[in-house]
Amino acid sequence: MGLLWIGSVSLCEKIKKLAGDLGDLGDSFLEGPATANEHGSTGKGPYNSARNSKKGGSLTQPISDLTHLLRSLEPELQEGVFVFVQLPRGTREWSVEPLATFREKEGASAILRAEDALYLNLTPLFHAAWITLTVTSDLQAVGLTAAVAAALAERGISCNVVAAACHDHLFVPVDRAGEAMEALRELSRTTAGR
Repeated sequence: MGLLWIGSVSLCEKIKKLAGDLGDLGDSFLEGPATANEHGSTGKGPYNSARNSKKGGSLTQPISDLTHLLRSLEPELQEGVFVFVQLPRGTREWSVEPLATFREKEGASAILRAEDALYLNLTPLFHAAWITLTVTSDLQAVGLTAAVAAALAERGISCNVVAAACHDHLFVPVDRAGEAMEALRELSRTTAGR
């Protein structure tokens, strides 16, 4: 899970090259949109450094070996509360930026910041904390989702997983975010100890 391959070059590597070709504009593309936090200051946005490795912001090669993935999870709790919502039929335009959308035969769903769902008068189906596994995981890796889900299930924590091009993202109940982070760190530590 985690990285899409196009030929022999990963999508992340193509994005990195494109960002380098675009200069400052490319840097802001990789960082995501700037948004103000609750104190009014602007950071890298709700998508902060999750797309970049911690090594100088460069993108890394995807990992498919399960043991290596688990040792390198480095979970990162994102700021804010996110909600899953079902969208009214025919929704085509947004006055807010959704974190993710998905179309099913029953209709479209989205993951939004809680305040955006409130603004749009949408009923939240699930209030979540967003945890990014900062390890660059291969989309074809086997067992990562199962191992993470099992570690959280041992503590009775539900988890909704979204795999993106470079990382896996977990949505857990807001009030269990701290426990989920500890469970993930423990999973990483115990795997490293083997």
